[in-house]
Amino acid sequence: MNKSYVMLKPDCFERNLVDTLIQEIKDNGFRIEAEKEVVVDEKRILKHYEEVIERLNSDSFKESVLKAFVGKKVLALEITNDTGDCVTKFRELIGPTDPAKADKNTLRGKYGNDSMEKSKAEGRMLNNLIHASDSEDSAKKELGLWFE
Repeated sequence: MNKSYVMLKPDCFERNLVDTLIQEIKDNGFRIEAEKEVVVDEKRILKHYEEVIERLNSDSFKESVLKAFVGKKVLALEITNDTGDCVTKFRELIGPTDPAKADKNTLRGKYGNDSMEKSKAEGRMLNNLIHASDSEDSAKKELGLWFE
C-alpha cells in the first residue's frame, strides 16, 4: 500500500491555511486521491485518538481532544506518491508534532505558531495544523474511519 491518511485540523481552517497546505502537499509530489470535509463528532474523534487516550490514561487529554475537535471542520485526505513509502515521506514533509521544534522546511515549521510547552501550560490540545498516519496499519484504520 502506497498511500496515507492526512487530516487538516480545525486550527488549519481557523487560520485559513487549508488551500495553502493543499498546494504544498501537491508541490511536494503527493497526489490527493480522495478528500472529505467532515464536521467532527465525539464518537469518531475518540475512535481516532483511542490509542493515545488509552496510553496516556488521561481524562484531561480526552477532554482537550473533545474541545479541540467536536463540532469543528477537518479535511480528511487520502494521499499517494510515486516514490514509494508514502507514510514516511509525508511525515518527513510535515515535521515533528511540536511546531516549535520543526525545521523551517517542514509544513509545521513553516506554518506552525504553537508549541507543546505553551499548549501544556494552557491545558489544551496542541495546534499543529495537520495529522498524518504514522504507519501503513494506521493509514488503513484511519482511512476506514474517516472515509466510511
